[in-house]
Amino acid sequence: MTKFLLFLAIIAGVSFMAFQNIWPIHVTAFGYQISFSGVLLIAAFALLLYLLHLLKKPFHWAHQYQHWCSARQQDKRACFTTLLLKTLVDGDEENRRLLLKQRSTFFEPKSDAYLLVTALLEPSRHTFEQLLHRPSTELAGVRGLLDEAQKIGDWEEANRLLVRAARTHADTDWVLKALWTNEVMQNDWNDSLKTLDSLLKKRLISHQEYTSWKACVLLKLGRAKEAFKLAPENPATGLAYAQATPEKAKDILIKSWRLTPCWETYEAYKTLISTQPQTKQVKLVEKLISKNPTHHLSLLALADTARMASLWGMAKEHLEIYMKTYPLSKQAALMMAEVERSGWHHEPSAKVWEQKAETATTTDGWICAKCEHITESWDAKCPMCNSFGSLGYK
Repeated sequence: MTKFLLFLAIIAGVSFMAFQNIWPIHVTAFGYQISFSGVLLIAAFALLLYLLHLLKKPFHWAHQYQHWCSARQQDKRACFTTLLLKTLVDGDEENRRLLLKQRSTFFEPKSDAYLLVTALLEPSRHTFEQLLHRPSTELAGVRGLLDEAQKIGDWEEANRLLVRAARTHADTDWVLKALWTNEVMQNDWNDSLKTLDSLLKKRLISHQEYTSWKACVLLKLGRAKEAFKLAPENPATGLAYAQATPEKAKDILIKSWRLTPCWETYEAYKTLISTQPQTKQVKLVEKLISKNPTHHLSLLALADTARMASLWGMAKEHLEIYMKTYPLSKQAALMMAEVERSGWHHEPSAKVWEQKAETATTTDGWICAKCEHITESWDAKCPMCNSFGSLGYK
């Protein structure tokens, strides 16, 4: 409103001065004389400048539009490059599929984006090495070469690449995960503990995974007491702690059995009480299984102790309870064959049970959660697929 009033005031002033013929100017040419106010000339000149200013605006707008299009194209390339880099570094399969559908060809040859597209569509060692020697794409090159090294089991090369990545990208999620995997494969247990703490701190693993894996690492380091406190439900920690602490071995094995019954735990407990009278051994095993007496291993353990004590009736009673409740196992069938042969002197029945044992399966053992491989003893890594902390007693 103020500008409009000012504009009207200027027009009124110019009109008044022109009407009063202020600063008169007379021009004579070809016998003609023209008289007008100097104010009017100034106003006409100002109007001409304003018109020229208006005529210049379309050219300015065209230049701005061209600049905007160029900036948008650069932003698009930058976003595409960033997405490519993230896809290669993080191994994001969803982004990979998206980029394969919407890949672009406007990148200059040998540019960062061009190499990233090449690595995405046609991954090769040569391309990853080119990425490795460029600061902006170094991490993508490390990731590609690291995957190749891990596939062929070249853990020294993998370690060299990870050390390089850790210098500048130590907190990157996949670097921490790869570092953990490499340390485990090289049995570098001391460093793996530090990496495991970092993984938990960044919430890359759950607290349950952390305690389970840390207990496995502590077992490999011989720190059985700490491992048992972290994961007492793992029978391997109880067995190791009992072996390292003979004076507390019975209590440790009882606590371990209550959490997770394991035949190896029973075998270790049976060795500890082997010097006791056989009738007392039965009482001690009853104490061992008192918290879970109906568990199938509890029934087998008590039947086995009664068998060794020549308490054939008791052994057969628990075996029959077992067979009514659970599928027949090889171990139970062989025990029943011995009871029939040694306890009741019934050879035909014993042979029948031995035949059944041949077709029965072993239901208990250390089983890998990843590949389902069954092994006789616990280890931190599965002997078949090398998965860490995947062996559980089932």
